[in-house]
Amino acid sequence: MGVIAVAAVVTLHYLGIHRSAQEIRATALIPPKMPVDVLVVIARPGQEVTMAGTLAALDDAGAQVSVLSLTSGEAQPPNAGFGQERIRGIRADELRASSESLGVESVVIGDYADGQLMAADPGEVTAQIAKVVDEVRPSAILTVGDMTGDDSDSQAVAGYSLAAAQAQDSPVARVWTVTRGDREVEWNAMLADPIAGKSVPEPDVSVRIQDEAAMKGQALQTHGTQSPDLVRGTYPYEDRIPALAYFRFWDREYFALAWGQPME
Repeated sequence: MGVIAVAAVVTLHYLGIHRSAQEIRATALIPPKMPVDVLVVIARPGQEVTMAGTLAALDDAGAQVSVLSLTSGEAQPPNAGFGQERIRGIRADELRASSESLGVESVVIGDYADGQLMAADPGEVTAQIAKVVDEVRPSAILTVGDMTGDDSDSQAVAGYSLAAAQAQDSPVARVWTVTRGDREVEWNAMLADPIAGKSVPEPDVSVRIQDEAAMKGQALQTHGTQSPDLVRGTYPYEDRIPALAYFRFWDREYFALAWGQPME
């Protein structure tokens, strides 16, 4: 009886947390009257899961979604006993499987070393992103930021994406950084990494993902070599609760406008 009471109090607490970000449709991430095409730029496989519901919703709306991962994530634990080249290939395949489940049009995987993006030549990395931008012609870039205060690759990706978006003749009108709402910040601080959320940008908009819950759960589970670490660090206890139930509670994905045309 006591356990049930505690669970009820915790649930009511999280339901009562104010969520101020403007709720929009996924397609509203792109300015009006522009092609509904999006490029997702991430540091490593698995990071696309933080916006998986939004990507699935964009696909449902007829958008062309492309993903660029600058590394294969070979340095992320656990390595499951494989050699570095083998784990690079496996994690690349996991990203392709995740992307396929979300309706992503194309996947490009760079050959930078996991954990070394900050030390790479900025002009070279920016040029690689700009090359993909020129190929897929996105109206918006969705990228990642440093969620823990200790992820230099994500810090670098955010900066490189901004530089590529602002290059001459770029079609990109907005760059969004995926972030967390206040409910997710509190949840992660309590159950996962105690420093999670301290450097998270304040969200400007949220996309409701209830209808995409199953697809988000499926994408999360495709990263078998990183589970349960990826699951635990991104969505604590998701691996113990059915996705349809879990993502009815965590029913939104959040984005901060890093650059570009303001929302109307």
